[in-house]
Amino acid sequence: MTDQQEIGIEDFWCIYKVTISGREIISEPSDYVKITVVDTLQTPTASFDQASGVYIEGEPITIICTVNSDYDHSVKFYRENELLATTQVVTRGSTAMIALASRHQQGQYHCQYQAVVGKRRLLSRQSQNVNLTVIDPLPRPRISLTETTGVYTGGETVSIACNVNRMYPDDVYFYRNNALLTSRQISTVRNTGTFLVNHSSQGGWYKCKYGIHTKKRRLESKFSKAVSVTIADQLLQPEISINQPTAVYLRGDTLKLTCTTARKYRGKVYFFRDNQIIASRHLFAKYHMKTFTSIGLTEAGSYQCKYGTRIKERWLESRLSEAVNVTIVGK
Repeated sequence: MTDQQEIGIEDFWCIYKVTISGREIISEPSDYVKITVVDTLQTPTASFDQASGVYIEGEPITIICTVNSDYDHSVKFYRENELLATTQVVTRGSTAMIALASRHQQGQYHCQYQAVVGKRRLLSRQSQNVNLTVIDPLPRPRISLTETTGVYTGGETVSIACNVNRMYPDDVYFYRNNALLTSRQISTVRNTGTFLVNHSSQGGWYKCKYGIHTKKRRLESKFSKAVSVTIADQLLQPEISINQPTAVYLRGDTLKLTCTTARKYRGKVYFFRDNQIIASRHLFAKYHMKTFTSIGLTEAGSYQCKYGTRIKERWLESRLSEAVNVTIVGK
């Protein structure tokens, strides 16, 4: 039996007696009246749809008044003991919608209900107070790469930072092409994630967000803007060749060096003798080799070459070729 159920119904009536000349005369019974006895109305419970009572500015607020009553009833809501007007709240049954969260709505809220029993209106006790706190939205993080061009090659380490204008967040999450990266895909320490490039599929659009715990509520930021990561093929080692198969020249001969790349590039070829650069030549996209001619050869040594090209905004260079050792004979 709930507190609102009737616990007793009785009919009451009355009579009266008079004595006239020694005779007792009893009146007829009065009309009957019915008295209904009910328990005190149970105290309602107030709560927010956000259990912590913490809302981000601009979020919708819903306050709920839980009532255990079999009687018809109506609910009223209060902030700081003042009744909320219909212009401040939209009430549907035991639920109230309080527009969008803003600072001036902070404070203690409670509810109370009125039940109709027969022809009488009974008022419940006030619910407990629940506290509403409104906080600023979390700032959007900024994502950055150590390699500002976003271009990486196999074997390099990509380092991505999720920058927040506050203390370090509790958790940072990195996404590639809108898919959350797992701990197997990226290693995260504080606000920085790293991974070793080993496959072209690691290229794509990266973004991040972070989460914090505040006032018993877990909050997550919006996503950062996205940055592009491009995985470029490693530049293969070039081959160097000379116009004299024996590599033995007479002093004053003409030395012709040819540097051959594995594919056609647009960029530059560099020629070296004993690790010192001796010449550079532009490499055009329709060619995959470049030559350097030294007329009147006078210096022997170890000759090598390498090449460089620009991929997006990053300048990449190959390893040095194997060396060819040139010997000079004669006066």
